[in-house]
Amino acid sequence: MPVPLPEIGSLFLSATARDCETPRKDIKRAVEKIPVLITLQEDWTNPAAYVEDVCRDKLTACDGYVGLFGHRYGWTPPGFQESITELEFRWATHHWRACHTPPLFLFIPRTGSEADLTLKASAEAILAEEFPDEAVREASRQKQTAFKAAVVAWAGGPGRLINPFNDSIDLVAGLVSTIHHWNQKLIREASDGPRGAIGRIPDSELGAIGREPQMQALKRARRTVNKQADTLAAAFLVHGPENWGQLQFAQALVSWGQDEEMIVLTGQPLYGHGSAALTLQLGALLQVPSLDGPDMGRLAARLLARLEESPLLVILPSLGGAPDRLGDFVTGFWRPLLDALAAGPGTPAHRLLCVVIDHTPLAAPADDLIQPAGSAAADFRCLQALPELTDLTDEDVEAWLEESCRKLTAPQRRAIAADAADAAGKPPVYVYNRLDLNGFWAN
Repeated sequence: MPVPLPEIGSLFLSATARDCETPRKDIKRAVEKIPVLITLQEDWTNPAAYVEDVCRDKLTACDGYVGLFGHRYGWTPPGFQESITELEFRWATHHWRACHTPPLFLFIPRTGSEADLTLKASAEAILAEEFPDEAVREASRQKQTAFKAAVVAWAGGPGRLINPFNDSIDLVAGLVSTIHHWNQKLIREASDGPRGAIGRIPDSELGAIGREPQMQALKRARRTVNKQADTLAAAFLVHGPENWGQLQFAQALVSWGQDEEMIVLTGQPLYGHGSAALTLQLGALLQVPSLDGPDMGRLAARLLARLEESPLLVILPSLGGAPDRLGDFVTGFWRPLLDALAAGPGTPAHRLLCVVIDHTPLAAPADDLIQPAGSAAADFRCLQALPELTDLTDEDVEAWLEESCRKLTAPQRRAIAADAADAAGKPPVYVYNRLDLNGFWAN
């Protein structure tokens, strides 16, 4: 069910400060006349040692988020690979992840417009001051380009929108209009529609279709881990051809973890940053500030404290595309983490499960790094590979329909299953699309 959202009474404005100074001030003046409280970093009266903690706390205390993205990547806090502006966007998408229509209002200048040219000139002047070396400046430009592309990709989902603008008047008018529409429930009530939309099947349902071998292997291994006093954690590998239902299976894992009363934490995809970024990311998920870089000891201490309270399920959607990503996960991140956990005081009441989702078929596992899950002599210092994701058959689909859609007759279930599984070698995502198009779910 969508999370009920309040009217917008406060907004967190995220934008690089120096190059976007004028539009930030324009937004502040306009929004406060509505009236809506706007949070700007330069207005904080109580700066803290950990800037990212303050940013995240202030953002999540607001009713919505405004992202203004120009041509400058901005300041990167020590210990992070992302700028504070990118971190704020990530925190916002995670904070409102359960909302079909999240209160994220995104603005990017239209290419070639007055605003685009002005912001670009301002960014270039500041870049020249910050980075005298042209190669460093270009690297910063590339980071901003990649970040904006990620924002645009995220905004392509249902219930999301980017507002292009030509000048400051266009920017302010667009934001004020959006806030008024939201508070008049024109936008918020639109989020009720997809709940009953014909053919909309939750990804957690889709991701369970035909995945009994993977789930059973995971459950068996979890029981083994829970029985071993000296085993505090286990890591599992989900693998298969690209776009073979990995994202849907991840949602099924989230649902399973919640049903099992685990705390479920979902990370962000990594793109070549390796084990150091994993340490930072898990630390961020557990709210462990790391201004001095990765700190496995502090991360382990936080994990042990959380495991005293409840079991944890951490899902990592991707480790990137580096050829050695799985080996680096085991040797650079997983085993150091296990060593740090073992060095802690006592044994916690619960266990950590970490699921790594990869998007290629697995080559022959190296026994010293990766083992098939369920081995009688499982070494949980290795990555435990679940059975490979395979294509879905009509039997898989019909079995799921029989369990989930009892109002359908047997001939109807057979017809839908046969149609959905007629994928001609295409990956399961096409099967999922065919199921959506049948339109039986809402009824």
